[in-house]
Amino acid sequence: YIRMVFFPFLYFIYLFTGIPDGGHVLFYGRMWEGESMKDKLDGALSVAVSVATAGTLWHNMGTSDFAVVCMAPWTVMGFWLFMVTYLQHHSDDGKLYTDDTFTFEKGAFETVE
Repeated sequence: YIRMVFFPFLYFIYLFTGIPDGGHVLFYGRMWEGESMKDKLDGALSVAVSVATAGTLWHNMGTSDFAVVCMAPWTVMGFWLFMVTYLQHHSDDGKLYTDDTFTFEKGAFETVE
């Protein structure tokens, strides 16, 4: 139960710091290696639009309405996304592919559904 209380915070930390693949908000790590400046600027624009939208909604709705209308669904979506990703990558017969052996077709058929 205690882990579930920390989930929204841990998900935010994952998005912000990007451990282990690189930041989704701060552009560093494996996720951004070799990416063009245009891709990084597109990412920065996406972050700016998302933060501005959330800030505007929070300001106009107030804290309690924002928490119910925006944060609660975001937390549920984040939990669902986390669990689906976890289940797809953690099964007894799951295979580990490297960059040399992975194809999208192999990955699709190895997904635990």
